[in-house]
Amino acid sequence: MKKNETLEQGRAKEAYEMKEEIIYRYGKDNIFDFSFMQDFTTISCLKESGQDISKIEYQDEDDFYSHSEKKSYTEEELFKKFNIKKVNNNDDI
Repeated sequence: MKKNETLEQGRAKEAYEMKEEIIYRYGKDNIFDFSFMQDFTTISCLKESGQDISKIEYQDEDDFYSHSEKKSYTEEELFKKFNIKKVNNNDDI
């Protein structure tokens, strides 16, 4: 874990590198706090910042966009790619 990472970020990075399941607690966690999300933004953020999104294939403006891959992902695709399990904040993990 790097010095400026939070404990949750460090655990998420380790889990991702080990291809373990990452737990995302909807309503508590911010998906962009996970270190591997540094390359991502949403389509709506791209649009709001004035970037041309006309050549990006996406289903919804809430989709995620990878700058390095120049590709959009739905939430389902992104969670599958990084082996993320979404649970409600009050669910047992």
